Amino acid sequence: MTEPGGRPPAIRVRKLTKAFGHHAALRGVDLELAEGEFLARPSSGTVHICGQDLDKEATAVRRQIGLISHHPLLYGDLTADENLHFFARMYDLPDAATRINAVLEQVGLISRRRDPVRTYSRGMVQRLTIARAVLHDPDGHPHHPQPGAGPGDVRPGRRPEPGQARLARPAW
Repeated sequence: MTEPGGRPPAIRVRKLTKAFGHHAALRGVDLELAEGEFLARPSSGTVHICGQDLDKEATAVRRQIGLISHHPLLYGDLTADENLHFFARMYDLPDAATRINAVLEQVGLISRRRDPVRTYSRGMVQRLTIARAVLHDPDGHPHHPQPGAGPGDVRPGRRPEPGQARLARPAW
């Protein structure tokens, strides 16, 4: 199936199973998600994101999406700059300094870029998590800020300038 406008769903799942030990949480689930919606690793079945098999093409899939989870995936002893430079190296990001400046500016953390992340409030950590998730400029797929990101959070409907992080409406 395709979304309105003829675009295929961002995520298509067929016969998905997820088990925790002997407890099956999901059995044979089929699912399609539009841009801006999300999911977890299955125990069986297949997951295709942007047309690519997550199990077989995980690296390519990671380059196309920005992950925001319950864990910020940031190092508390590093500064925002150091964290983002680390992730920029993971993605082999060209002109990392320019991109890091752009995402820090957009999430309102440019003035705290050299402070250790462990000194940040929860909202600041969430905003830096958003910056990390969109740093590699995933293929234009929307990302949603977590609730409670605090003052200056990235709001749905705000249109970034070209080259800035792309953020969109929450999917919940």
